[in-house]
Amino acid sequence: MTNPMTNAMTNRMKGPILGLLLALMLASASPAPAAIPGATAGAFARIDVGARILGMGGVGVVTERGAFAGHWNAANLVHLEANELAVDYADLFGLGIARHTTVAVAWRRTATRRVLREGRLATVPRGGQLGFGLELALTTVDLEPETYTEFAPAFSFAGSPWSGLAAGSRIRLLRASSDLDDVSAFGYAIDLGLAVERFAPWRVGAQARNLLSTLAWSDDTSDHLPVAIEVGLAYEMLPCLLLAAAATASEDLSPIESARLGGEWNLDPIALRAGITLHQDRGEDRFGMNLGAGARLRGLHLDYAFVGEDDTIDPSQRVSLRLIF
Repeated sequence: MTNPMTNAMTNRMKGPILGLLLALMLASASPAPAAIPGATAGAFARIDVGARILGMGGVGVVTERGAFAGHWNAANLVHLEANELAVDYADLFGLGIARHTTVAVAWRRTATRRVLREGRLATVPRGGQLGFGLELALTTVDLEPETYTEFAPAFSFAGSPWSGLAAGSRIRLLRASSDLDDVSAFGYAIDLGLAVERFAPWRVGAQARNLLSTLAWSDDTSDHLPVAIEVGLAYEMLPCLLLAAAATASEDLSPIESARLGGEWNLDPIALRAGITLHQDRGEDRFGMNLGAGARLRGLHLDYAFVGEDDTIDPSQRVSLRLIF
């Protein structure tokens, strides 16, 4: 069946390479059976990152507290235990054609305030923590001699206005280009996130993706990325056992675009992970089983995930490298 979202974008892009790209990216984005007026299809489709979280089924909205927190839920940057640098790479469809690479760094600082002491202004801690993140995401589709590229740098920040409550935001710049007919686009997207940890050992996380967005094409047309709301709940049964669930609703699919359930058993320096995902795919439910493992050597973490028909057409393997400093 012809997808009207694919038709609209393919007509704009005017080239076979973009037609293939859209077919691939639409498959990875769990497409809707009908188009949302003005919503971009294919371009800048969400590609989840971080082998640790993917090994748990993708429940990062409530569990990711490292360099990839900006991608999953910027509010979790408040809970950084240390500064972190991470790299994630994926051959999206196992064909050597479409590749996605993300480099992310996150750092923290203690919130301070200025007070008057003995007639002088002094800086003192006021409690709480601020978190910051920077991401560079690159997606390329190479069908020689034509190529298509998406580049999306992002900046994230988070703070804690009250004890046990954190809020954060991520701002992405979007740049797409193709050497076919000089087609290009430029835009932005803004996400908002919340994290609640007042009821230990329970955690709650929520993120509104693409709450504000625009993508302006070189043919003087514009689109927006579909808005999505994701919520998650985690329970730390033991210091070494974490269970979590998450669900996503979006403009593309309702009431639920995806549901995820996962867990991690951390036997430092080894961690074992598993997760189950459910996606709506053109009116049909699609299940996937994810498995993962991680190993730590001092501040260096290597994470692996087997992703079963979740964010790609076929099962795939994901690898991430994280450096804690």
